[in-house]
Amino acid sequence: MSDELDPQLLALFAQAREPLPGTEFVEAFLAKMERARRIRTRGRIAVTVAAVFAGAWVMPSVLNQTAMVVSTIGEHSEHYAPLVISPWGWAVSMLIGLAVLFRTGALRRS
Repeated sequence: MSDELDPQLLALFAQAREPLPGTEFVEAFLAKMERARRIRTRGRIAVTVAAVFAGAWVMPSVLNQTAMVVSTIGEHSEHYAPLVISPWGWAVSMLIGLAVLFRTGALRRS
């Protein structure tokens, strides 16, 4: 940090006819800023730790339900497998993919 005084700030204080704050004020202000930065950092760390623990607690249930859904879809889609892997199935999936790309704007020029 520079120890030089800002000329614009000096001009503003001169216009207001107020004395410049002393070194005690500047030191107290910098200490408050550092304290606020530490509090914000600790808050972010606490939120991150809480999110990790919540994710670890919920993840087994999510994985089990995902496995059940995938298993159910696999059981019900056995009859449609030949249609999906046929050239017509690939063509339809490409059209759907192209529509998604257009819809999201991924193919637009900026």
